[in-house]
Amino acid sequence: MTLQQAQFAIGIEDPDQIMSHYDQVNNLLQTFLHLSNTYDQIDIMRWIETIRETLRRIVQYLEALHEFDYDSINKDAAILHPVIPTFDSIPTGGRPQVSLPWDTITAYRKANHSWTEIASLLNIHYRTLLRYRARYDYHDPKPYSEITDNKLDRIVSQTLSQTASVIGSKLMCSVLFDQGHKVQRQRVRESMSRLDAFGNLTQWANFIPRLVYSVRGPNALWHMDGNLKLVNYGFILHAAINGYSRQIIYLEPNTNNRGSTVLAAFIKGINLVNTIP
Repeated sequence: MTLQQAQFAIGIEDPDQIMSHYDQVNNLLQTFLHLSNTYDQIDIMRWIETIRETLRRIVQYLEALHEFDYDSINKDAAILHPVIPTFDSIPTGGRPQVSLPWDTITAYRKANHSWTEIASLLNIHYRTLLRYRARYDYHDPKPYSEITDNKLDRIVSQTLSQTASVIGSKLMCSVLFDQGHKVQRQRVRESMSRLDAFGNLTQWANFIPRLVYSVRGPNALWHMDGNLKLVNYGFILHAAINGYSRQIIYLEPNTNNRGSTVLAAFIKGINLVNTIP
C-alpha cells in the first residue's frame, strides 16, 4: 500500500507530500533489510529491490525539481528531507576505503552526539566508525573528564544528599555533565556504590525475581505471535519459534491478519520442519 501510494504520488503531488512518502518508504526498506538478515527468502529480496527502485524514482523526481538544493541565502532554512551521505573512495588495490568527513564528525562530537548516533547519521556501522577512528588516530574533541575519584565522590555525595538518594547513575551522569564533567557511567556507578551502598542494595532488592525458562524437549512448545507495527504500511508479520532450540519455524510478512492466513503459515512451518509440536 505504501509503495503504491508513493509510486502514484510521483509527478502528481507537491514535493512536501512526496517527502513524506520518501520517509515512509525508507523506513519500510530498513525493516525489510533487517528481515533479510534473519530470514532468507527470495520474496523478501524482491521486495527490497522494488522498494529501492521506488526510492530511486522519488529521488530523481525531487532532484529534477531542485528540492535537494539548500537555500544559501536563507540562513534559517532547514533541510526537509533525510540527508543520505556519500563518501569519496580511496583506491587501495583491493577493496576501496572510504574518506569520512572528519570535520562533520568533529562538529557532531562538539554537539554532544554519541559515536553510535554519529554512525547512524552517517549511515555506516558503529564498528566501521571505530576502525576508522583507530586507523587515523582521531583525536576526540569531547573526551572524558580526568576528574579524580575523590572529587567525583564529593560531587556525587552532594547530589545524593540533595535528591534523597533517589536518582540513578544515568541521571547522575547528566548532573555531572551540566557541571562540566563528562564521566563514564561505570565510574559513576562505582562512586554511588561507595557512597550509598545501602541504597544500591535496596534498589537491587526491589527487582522482581524471574523464573528460569525451561522447555521439556525439542518441539515440545512453539511460540506463535503476530506483529502489527507495520500495519500502516500494509504489512503484518507472523512468526513462530521453537521454544527449546529457538529455531525459527516461520517468519513472513502478510497483508492481512486473518485466521486462515496464520493457519496457512503454521501449516507451512510444519511442512518445513516435518514435525508437529
